[in-house]
Amino acid sequence: MKFLIKKFEKEVKLNDPLLIEGLPGIGNVARIAVSYLINKLNARPYLSIYSYISPNSVFVNEDATIELPKIDFYYYKNKKGRDIVFVSGDYQPGREDYSYLLAEKILDIAEELNVKEIITLGGFPVIGELNKVRVYGAITTKEYIKDFSKLGVIFDGSGVNLIIGAAGLLLGLGKLRGMKGISLLAETKTMPEYAGIKSSREILRILNDYLNLGLSLQDLDKEIERMESRKIERKRTRRKALTEPKVEETRYIG
Repeated sequence: MKFLIKKFEKEVKLNDPLLIEGLPGIGNVARIAVSYLINKLNARPYLSIYSYISPNSVFVNEDATIELPKIDFYYYKNKKGRDIVFVSGDYQPGREDYSYLLAEKILDIAEELNVKEIITLGGFPVIGELNKVRVYGAITTKEYIKDFSKLGVIFDGSGVNLIIGAAGLLLGLGKLRGMKGISLLAETKTMPEYAGIKSSREILRILNDYLNLGLSLQDLDKEIERMESRKIERKRTRRKALTEPKVEETRYIG
């Protein structure tokens, strides 16, 4: 058994659908962005993929129930335009051959849904302060450049020259199947404690405009403001600790 598919709906008919991938990665940028879209658009669950290529563990929930790691497909019926298939999940395979297996399986399901276009998301690691987030694009065809350049996406091969994991493989393998696509990579930090909400927000702005989704993103803006406030407060606390005179240690006992 390579893959076990659990379907929630037998058959789904979609209007010229495109697929948006958001699996875990650098800064968790892609997963945050796609999870946000799934929730805001009330996307419906289509199926889950279970496999032996996933981590050899289970998640334990607050009520003590367990869940296997999985990859989830959702779909959104867009009354104003093209329908959207979302791919989210708990993991990306650690082994290279497993990455190919998973990407091929995702593409198999995408073909069944008549997907011909893919948008993958990810983070682009940077060092130092992240004041203004830049988003880089990698494409299967140059027809994307005009529209996405207007939205602020940078097409510069010297910035991004390698995409690891699903964000790259889905485009590369999809191209061999006649699919076209673009990868949107937002600058982010690589620190484990850093949550790439600010980076995800910039990708969401681009997708919101490109797909005419009509989302406000105000809740994300408020969350980013709260995070920035906490960040400033932590800096003040550290600065205060460094500048306060230290009490000399007592070096005798008695």
